[in-house]
Amino acid sequence: MKAQSYLKFISYLILFLFNNGVNAEILDSCQKSKQKSIFEFFLPVAKKVATSNEQNPTYIDCSSHEECPDGTISFEQPDSEGIADMEGKCGQTAAANLYRTYCKLNASPKLLDKFFYDAGPGVAPKTLVSGLNNLWLADRIYRIKYKQKRTCPDGTWNKRIAKNEHDFLYFISRSLRKKYKNKSGNYTQPKRKRFFKNNSGETSPVSPLAVLIETDGKKGGFGLHWVTVVDMYYINNECRIIYNTWNRQYDSSCSSFSKKASKTTLGPLRPYTLIRLE
Repeated sequence: MKAQSYLKFISYLILFLFNNGVNAEILDSCQKSKQKSIFEFFLPVAKKVATSNEQNPTYIDCSSHEECPDGTISFEQPDSEGIADMEGKCGQTAAANLYRTYCKLNASPKLLDKFFYDAGPGVAPKTLVSGLNNLWLADRIYRIKYKQKRTCPDGTWNKRIAKNEHDFLYFISRSLRKKYKNKSGNYTQPKRKRFFKNNSGETSPVSPLAVLIETDGKKGGFGLHWVTVVDMYYINNECRIIYNTWNRQYDSSCSSFSKKASKTTLGPLRPYTLIRLE
């Protein structure tokens, strides 16, 4: 199968799936880049990224084929559209990260745009869920049509709302550990290369998920943004989260990241919102 024929087929399915599955919520936007307990399964590591502070987490560049040094994916986010650039593309970008991670297929955020259209600015949680499930369905239809083994693992994307910070971090931890049934019928996970003090790496299984945050840590609604969480670990007794967005990879303390996730309360939006494959 040639990549072009696959992407062409996916494009033809977009309008059909959109007209038969997208259910939107209103009042969501997308921030632009320019504007031990349950966690003990993660070994303490020394980060390749410099230690981040609470307000401005340090990032590393992932512009080489949208791939970060650890092997995870962080697409460049397309420019926002609409009035006052309110139609952001972070939802599409997070979806492209997850699609390439789980299905090993390279589809840009622009190509996936129609899967994630709704009436409000940005991509609402319900729209991101339905779009990802329709994307998985499109892949399944294509594989059946051409009698090929599926590339995406079994599962359904769902929205989860945590009760508080502890519950939120528990959800992330459990999600990152979850295994999925692949085309061969075996249970597996995507891989991420963790870096140690001597700069050697250990490939570890992780299952990324999408999380909604307020990038400025406030409740104004102007910094709402979807990111792709790719790992969580402890170092020097501090909980850390690694997340990808804007063609970069960020390292943040769990407390700082949780605070940003707790501020997503604009309109019908709820704090501590996650989208994960189940």
